[in-house]
This record gives sequence, C-alpha cells and structure tokens, in this order.
Amino acid sequence: MAQHIFLSSTCLDLVDLRSGLKESLEEMGYQVWASEFPDFPVDSSLHAQDNCLRNVERADQYVLIINNRYGAIYDGTAYPKRPISVTRYEYERALKCGKPIRILVRESIWYQRSIFQSARKAGADLRDTSLSPELFDFLDFICSRERANWLNTFRDLPEALKILCDWLRQDEAQNARQFEREVRELLLLKGYRGLESEPTAAPYFLAEIGDAQVPTQWAVRCVFEQHRRPTKLDEWKQFLTDFEDGGYDRALAVTNMAFDSAIQAHVARQPRLARRVKLTTPSQLLGELLDLKEYVRRVREDFDRYSPEQQPLYLPLRTDLKKYFVPLQCKGDYTGDLFQSVDRFLEDPDVNHLTILGDFGTGKSCCAVELTLRLLEHGGPRTPLFFSLRDYQREETLQSIVTKGMTEKYGIVNFNYPAFLRLLEAGRLLLIFDGFDELATLSERWATVTSLRRLNEAVRGRSKVILTCRTHYFTTQAAEREGIASSMPRGGELFTEVEGRRNYAIVYLEPFSPEQVREFVRRHHPDNTDVVMKQIGRLREVEDLATRPVLLEMILKTLPRLLKKTGPQNLATLYDTFTRLWLDEVAKGDALGPQDKLRFTRALAVTLNPEASPRIHYSALEKYVGDFFQKDLRSPVDRYRFDQEIRVCDFLNRDAEGYYQFAHKSFLEFFVAQEVAAALLRGEVSPCKLNEVIVRFVYHLLAANVQYEVREENGMVYVPAGPFIFGSEATSNLRVGTVGQGFWIDRFPVTNAQFCRFLNECGDWGAEWMRLQGPDDAKKKCRIFLREGLFVAEHGYESHPVIRVNWYDAATYAEWIGKRLPTEEEWEKAARGIDGRPFPWGEGSPGRPCNKDVGRSKGTTEVGQCGELGRSPYGGEDMAGNVWEWTESQWLGAGENRVVRGSGWDDDIRKAGCCFRSHEPPRYRHVDGGFRCARN
Repeated sequence: MAQHIFLSSTCLDLVDLRSGLKESLEEMGYQVWASEFPDFPVDSSLHAQDNCLRNVERADQYVLIINNRYGAIYDGTAYPKRPISVTRYEYERALKCGKPIRILVRESIWYQRSIFQSARKAGADLRDTSLSPELFDFLDFICSRERANWLNTFRDLPEALKILCDWLRQDEAQNARQFEREVRELLLLKGYRGLESEPTAAPYFLAEIGDAQVPTQWAVRCVFEQHRRPTKLDEWKQFLTDFEDGGYDRALAVTNMAFDSAIQAHVARQPRLARRVKLTTPSQLLGELLDLKEYVRRVREDFDRYSPEQQPLYLPLRTDLKKYFVPLQCKGDYTGDLFQSVDRFLEDPDVNHLTILGDFGTGKSCCAVELTLRLLEHGGPRTPLFFSLRDYQREETLQSIVTKGMTEKYGIVNFNYPAFLRLLEAGRLLLIFDGFDELATLSERWATVTSLRRLNEAVRGRSKVILTCRTHYFTTQAAEREGIASSMPRGGELFTEVEGRRNYAIVYLEPFSPEQVREFVRRHHPDNTDVVMKQIGRLREVEDLATRPVLLEMILKTLPRLLKKTGPQNLATLYDTFTRLWLDEVAKGDALGPQDKLRFTRALAVTLNPEASPRIHYSALEKYVGDFFQKDLRSPVDRYRFDQEIRVCDFLNRDAEGYYQFAHKSFLEFFVAQEVAAALLRGEVSPCKLNEVIVRFVYHLLAANVQYEVREENGMVYVPAGPFIFGSEATSNLRVGTVGQGFWIDRFPVTNAQFCRFLNECGDWGAEWMRLQGPDDAKKKCRIFLREGLFVAEHGYESHPVIRVNWYDAATYAEWIGKRLPTEEEWEKAARGIDGRPFPWGEGSPGRPCNKDVGRSKGTTEVGQCGELGRSPYGGEDMAGNVWEWTESQWLGAGENRVVRGSGWDDDIRKAGCCFRSHEPPRYRHVDGGFRCARN
C-alpha cells in the first residue's frame, strides 16, 4: 500500500499548484490526499473540516503550502473550537501526531514577512494594507517550533515540485539506510559477527555465526519498500545469483513487507535454494531474539494444575483462579472493568506505565496473575512477563530482577538482556511487576523514588509496564503521582517524554459490589448460595471485609466457626479463626501440636518483620526451629521432624532458592500484631516494626480486651502513663510510644467564655488582642469583642471553642489557669488510647461523631455537641474536627513552628485521624485554631 501524503493549503488560490503536485507525486508511487479531489477519504458523519483533520492523523506525511491567504477559521465540531484557520489547525495536528512535515512558502510571502515584522515593531497600522497579520503570525509560529520543519521557498510549480521530490528521494535513501542499520542491530543481538556498524553502498553484506574456527557465513541483502508493496522477483534475482556464485553457506533476504508470491515460489522450486535461503522481515527477526516457550509452559502449568495440597512453583497462587476469579472494577485514570481498563492502557500510545493500587486483600496479585494468563491465551502482540517482586527483594537493578527471574525461575536458557530490552522497546513485551510495597520500605521519599526508578528503567520506547502496590504505601494521592512521575526516566537511552505528555497512569481497585460478593459466593457454593449469603449477613461486623476477595475467601472457609463465636467479629477475629482452622484441619502433624506451631509462627513473624527482605533460608530455618523447640527435643531425630512439619504444614511458601516467607504478607502482619497487642496489655513497649496493617490488626485485637477507665475531675479527664500506638506510616513516625507519667487533659477545647475570663482578669492588652476579631466572614471571625471595657463572647457562641489564638496566647492562658499545653504525644494518647484506633471513637469515616463537614459546615459548634459518639477512650471530646489544637511540641526541622493536632471544621476529612499532624508558626492565628490544656 502506497504512503499517503496529506496536502494542506488554502485551495482557491493554489488550484493549479495542488493539482500539479498531486499528479507528479502519485507518479512517484505516493497517494496524495487533497480535499478537492474525489479520492479524498470522506466520512459522511463528519463536518468537512473535521474530515480534513482526521485525514491528517491517518496520513503518513504532511505537506504544507503557504501562499498569500490565511484561510477560513475552523468551524467543525469534532475538535475544540479555536480562532485559527483550518490550515493552521491541520499543521498543529500533524505536529501533535508526530508526522514528517514539509513546508513550501511562496517566495514573495517569505520576503513580506520581514517587512511585516519591521512594521509591527514600529507600531504601524496594518489594517488597511494587503498584509495579513494572521498569516504572518502563523509563519512565526511555524518558525518557533523546535520540531524540525523542512521549510523552503518556491517561485512556481516546477521549483516546488523539484524541492519536494528531492526531499522525498533523500528520505527514501535515509529510510533504506536506517532499515539496514536495524537489521544489522538485530543480527548482532542474535549473536552474528563480522558486521560493519554502518551500511555501505554494496548491494549486500556478510555476517558470520557459530564456531569461530568454522563459522557459517551468511550473505544478507536488505530492501526497504518505501510504499509498503511486496518486493518483486526482479529485485532479488541478482542477489540470489551472487549468493550462489560467491559460495556462501546461507542467504538472508530481509524486507519490510511480505515477499511477493513469485519470489517464494522461485526459491521453493529450487531445493538447493530452499534449504539455504531465508526470507524474513525485521518483525520476524525481532520475535526470534528470545525463546519464551519455557516461560509460557511453566506459567500455564502452574496456573492450570493449581491444587491446595501442592505449592505453586512460579506464581503467587493461593486459590484456584480458574474456578473462583471474579473480575474487579477500578477507578482513576481509567474507570470500569479492570481488564478492559488494561486493554485501554495497552492501546494508549501516550502511556507507558500503569500502577494498580489497592488495599490489602483486594486481590491485586490475583488480578496480576489472571491478567498474565488471559493475555497469554489471547496471543496478542505483547507477551506478558510476570514478576512477583517479593522474590527479588535483594536485587538492585532492573537487569538483575529480569535476568534472575527469566533464568532461575522460568528456565530461559541463554537469556539475552540486550535482546530483552530491544523487544521491550519495540512493544513486544508487557512487564507485570506485582507487589511493589514488598520491594521497598516507606522510610524516606528518596527510597520510594529509587525503588520506582529501578523498575521504571523498563519504561522506554513503546514499552508497557504494570505495577501493583498497596494504596497506603503512598501517603496521599498527590504522593502517588509525585513518586511515580519523579521516577520516570528521562533522556539518554531511556524513554523521553514528549512536551506536555504524562506517560504514566494510576487506577485504584474498587471493593466488591454486592453483586460481585454474591457471584464470588456462588462460585464457591453453587448449590446453597442464598443460605451462605444469609449467614454472612448475620456477621454484621465483617460485612465490610467481605468486599475484599482475599478476606471474603477467608470468611467462606471459616464461616461455620465464625457463626459459633460469641461477641463482636472483626478483622482480627477473622484472621485468628482462619489461622486456628488452618492449624487444626490443614496443617496437621504428629510431632507438633497446633499451639506449638502457632507460638513458633508468631516468633518467626516477629523475627522476619524488621527485615527489608522478610524471608529465611531453609538452612537457617532448621537451626531456628531447633533453637525454638530446644526444651522439647528428646533426640536428634526430633529436630528433623519438627523442621519438616514447620516447613510443610505452616503458613510459609518456599522459592526456588530455598528461601521461606509467609504465603501472604498479611499473615506475617497479623502475627506481629498479636505480639504488639500482648505487649501493650502488659504495659510494655514492643520493639516490633509497625505498618498501617499491623496497627489495624492491633486495634481489632485490643477492641474487646481493653477496658478504658474514664475519670473526670474539674472539667479534665485522666490519661494514665504507659505505652501506646503513636504516629503513622505516612509520616514515617509510626511506633509504640510511651507517656512517662499520667496526666490530666481538658475534656473540651477552651471556649470563648473561658477565654474572656482570662482576658478580663489580665486586663486590656490593647490592639494585639483585638486581632482576635478576624475577618467579617461569619464562619471565620472570632466571637469575642469589647463591650463597655470588658471582653465578652457573642451571644450563642459562649460554649464554642475560641479561635484565632496563637501559640503564645494559648501558652499564656494555660499558665494563668495553672496548667500547660499538652505535648503531641500526650494529645495523641488522650485521643487514641493505646490501641492505634484511626479516630477517637474507633473506626469509620467522620460523620456525626465530629464537626467536619467540608463546604457545608457553618463554622465551629458548641463543644461536646457530638457527645458520646465522638468521645475518645479516656473521655476527651472534640478531638477530631471543630478546631486545630496547639501543643507544646516543636516541629523538627521547621524552626520554632509548633505542632497542631485535631483538625478544623473546614479541613479535608482525612485530617480528622488521631495521628494526623501539622504545624504552624507560633505567632500564627488560624481561622479554626484553638487549644486545650493539660496538667500533671
């Protein structure tokens, strides 16, 4: 099929020129699209101008001719309306689509451009002249583009035709040389030797492969067909003759299009040629660079032969996806069915990298595995390569991850990393990296970016990379985009972004809908789906957990036991029931009892948890088992038996190198949480490393076991000394903290009425205090004012928290009343208790329990209005929402700034969490800034 050239210009003044160019270029073998001719492609459903723009996008090359007219303004409907001519719009579309652009400018217009520029600089009135400002602005725009514009001037048709034909012939020669370079590069990657780096004028070149002493010599001829037509036999006869006469071992004939049937028949008719001549294309050579058949075989075998009794060798399978997988929905840069969103990503030329984020248990790994198998079955242009990153935690480069995976895990013999990169860049592979949160730890931002850069070295050319990760790994949605965007490679050999192009996308896995929950249950219990759904409905406390596939499967496996349990059900009781069921019914053995295995598993989880790579080699595991059960060893045989039962029957999976790790990261986190919770109940500080999932488990483990005593005295509540969960993973300060001695803290924030008593007793301090008044905005102004020499609170606002007080105001008030400001550790323990709850009242998004209704709230509310619903474990109220509260603590690294806690009535909902912290300069008076006091 011939190359298409789009001819762009105003038509009425260039009829003869356009007609002459079309005729001459089509004689050269091109097909010219010019809108006034009957062979111009037309979609009758489109506006005529939109047809032109659509054909610019479909054409192979774009030719622009500029005469003395600017042309009609765009009036179509398919593209954004802009006050520019259709011709300029066509040019900009060609630029955006990356088309080769040739520009011919009438010589007289080019000379007038300098006259126009001089006149404009001099401020001359050009309205009554023959000069068109829009036309010369268009020319200036063209000349300002960084993209190479092949621009030349012409006087008449013969000159224009000569210029254009010369350009095209130069292009054809350059394309032929580039084509041969590509073939030489592919042959080098395949192991051929003796190749010159640059093409020569010779009709063919030689290459060797095999034994260096007795190599196989190939004669290689490359023919680039500019117009994408099958090459004819006449073009190859001389090469085949030279090949035979030269005594070469083999011949390689390479073209960018399919060979004409006459050539294939000519070779096939001669047995000697048929055995020694290979007809191929670069695409076929590219596909031969890596033999992935063994990878495909192993992945399919693992998937197809899944059994609960047999550990998968290559995929992180924990269930039979063929029977139980239910497609997930997503939202974000793509929305809807996850796999359809992946299809849109694969078809999107502007996006190379897709990150799939989801909370634990939402099925990220299952989706990644299922996607891999679906793409292999469909046999598309890209082969999906799956890497579970928990297997490569010690690898430091993309090359080491890929090489180790392809050779050691998937058995690819003679794996060639440069060939892999070439296939990746050419769009023949899809890399699927599962579990980024298990590859890197969120300690500092640079660590995140470094880890992402390690993987994003794969983002190059037409590559496609998919990454799965837990949502909470990033602090906010802005941090997700910042981390991923800043890790994208730029420059050099790596993928370089086009101006204004964002080459990554993010989607978030949605929890199961009620329909998906039912479908999941139906696949597990097809004969009694309704009964099981009713049973799950009886477990009110775990209904929200059922929206996560991994947890729903655990619920189904433990349902009989869960239904027998008394008391509240939550995430921790679900995991506790599941682990005990596993040990009782699945991990049976003769040497160790279930409780022995449970004790060992908890200890191993605590040991592995701090490690960047939470795994243990079989040789170290055997010693660890022996040391742990030392008191129970009666003979050397016992050590072996105990080790065997732990390795075979526990919650551990083994990789090909003999390393053991927990089958699902959440099991390790649950067992660590049990140790942390037990230490907190004993009043001890656990040294265990924490993350948000561990903290959530701790909260649920302690929910039914901790009885908080509420002691109130003179408007203050008592908070005892001791350890508690402090901070958050998002701010890198998550740990078990401690308060050295018990203290009292105000039940409510200081009110307007209380602050007025302070002001009146201390005297009128002048204009400094009048700044409390604030702006006129009814929501934001302070409700304290002077009346007859006294400070009074506005009627109806006496019991609202005071606002617009700075840190010095708050500290002075506290000293006046015989108290002090709480430290941020004291404030958080008073709000959170010891169990790491997300909000003072427990779990659940802020609603009625606090004054936080962004965009609808009318400002502060009376303290205590939320009552018991919003009360903290020790009886503190309004510790989420209403007003930010000053603390005694300084913010490290921010000079004199002081930490504020609690969040205000007009803030983002996520700031209502007990662990959220911010800071302000001590002299700052915020529109929703208040405080409460503490004392020893």
